Amino acid sequence: MFDLILKNGTLVNEGQIFESDIAIKGDRIEKIAPSIDAESKKIIDFKANMFCQASSMTRFILESQA
Repeated sequence: MFDLILKNGTLVNEGQIFESDIAIKGDRIEKIAPSIDAESKKIIDFKANMFCQASSMTRFILESQA
């Protein structure tokens, strides 16, 4: 079981842009995939939001959604 799944986001990483879900357990990203269908304590629909490489902006986005 994951602690958090961020669904339907747009992932920006090293110049590539693609649709993705991100699963988090504890303080680690455990899985990145086009679709993650698993149990989670919390699921946030990130439609129309972007994920980017770790930075202060990433932390701000995650904290603003909590």
